[in-house]
Amino acid sequence: RVFNSSPSSRLELELWKLIEQLSGAHFQLRGVDDARFQLSRMGAWITPALCASLHDVDVHVRVHSAQCLERMGPRASAAGPALIEALADPSLANQAAAALGRVGYPPAEPALSAALADKAAAHELRVAAAAALGRLGLAASAEVLTAALNRSAEPGDLRQVAATALVRLGLGDRGA
Repeated sequence: RVFNSSPSSRLELELWKLIEQLSGAHFQLRGVDDARFQLSRMGAWITPALCASLHDVDVHVRVHSAQCLERMGPRASAAGPALIEALADPSLANQAAAALGRVGYPPAEPALSAALADKAAAHELRVAAAAALGRLGLAASAEVLTAALNRSAEPGDLRQVAATALVRLGLGDRGA
C-alpha cells in the first residue's frame, strides 16, 4: 500500500520502528531486508524521516536509509539536498551518489561531476557518481564522463560505467 498523505501519529511511530530495524545494533539480515522493502514502498511522506536518518550515529541506519531513498526513485526527489550533503560522509558517499541518480535530482549534477573528476576520491564513489550522472541524463555531464572514459589509467569498471552513462546520454559513439 502506498501512502501519500500526512501520516497519523500511529503510522509515524511504525515508520520510526522500521527505521530502527535498519540498525546494526540488532542486525538481522531478514529484519533489515523487510524494513528496507517496506520503507521503500511507502509514499513520499517518509522522505523527511529517511533524510533525518542519514545523520544517525549508526552507520547501518545511514546506509540503509540512503538505499531506501534510492529504491523509492522519483518519489524521494525531495531528498536531493540531503543526499548531496551526504556525499561528504565517506561511509555514505557512494550510496548517496547512487540514490541521487535514482531519485533523479538534476541539481546534483555539479556535485556528482566533481566526485567523478576527483582522482583522490574513493573508487566506489567515483563509479557510483558516473552511474548517477548517466541516470540523470544531463548533457552537462558529457565532458566529465568522456574524460573518465578516455583516461587509460582509470580502472576498467569506471571506464565501463562512464561509457554506459554516455550511451544513456545518447553519446554512445564516444565510447565505441
